[in-house]
Amino acid sequence: MKWTLLALTGAGALGAGYLGLGAMRPSCDGGSCETPEVRAAHRLVPALVAGSSKAPEGVYLEARDATVWGGACHISSEAVSGGRRAALGWSFTGGSHDGVDLAGTQVVAVLEGSCNLQGGEVFATGEKAEVSSQIWVDAPSELVRNAALAFVTQIADLGSILDVHLAEVTVDYENDQFVMGVEDSLSVKGEALPDRSCCTMPESRWYEPLAEVDESVVGNPRECRFEGVAGSLGRWSFEGENSVFVASIASE
Repeated sequence: MKWTLLALTGAGALGAGYLGLGAMRPSCDGGSCETPEVRAAHRLVPALVAGSSKAPEGVYLEARDATVWGGACHISSEAVSGGRRAALGWSFTGGSHDGVDLAGTQVVAVLEGSCNLQGGEVFATGEKAEVSSQIWVDAPSELVRNAALAFVTQIADLGSILDVHLAEVTVDYENDQFVMGVEDSLSVKGEALPDRSCCTMPESRWYEPLAEVDESVVGNPRECRFEGVAGSLGRWSFEGENSVFVASIASE
């Protein structure tokens, strides 16, 4: 089953659609001029936007088809042959966006670029990749899916979104072990660098996460493969290298 994203134009558009009750408040200079209907609508707003003041929180994972932390020669050898593909995953453990509770929702986006996704920045090539993506969402309702999609597209450039699928998605990180998966399409498993050398030797970290995140560390996948999507994204795998970012979802 697929759910096609028809009009994702940003968080503001979605928020206005769901929470437009505020527009019913009359403009008055002094005194109360609210009608009974408007007052009733205002009493409903807290229930609709409960928890809206709490920013989304949870786990972020990102797997690349290139090493993100390593020696200069190693990194440069992959500059052209790799770096064009990435899988980004979010697992929301709490918080909300546009007044919608995101807890329990998981999203994975797989990106493919016309060239290295960050080559222009890292290697000063001046190139900017044209990016296409496919997205998978595991959420309890269309309302939650819309809010989650609005949030992730706000904090990450996913390029041209070709399709959005409803699927069973896994994004998890515990005791330095990470897992990201989409049914039979994507499987990423591994661990964060136990000595955190990516933090003590930042000069060897060439890339940064493609999404806004907090406190990222580098991981090494023992398994990382994407089976592709017919007619849009190709198959790829990249295992046994320092090619994963593990982080917390960025606060709004």
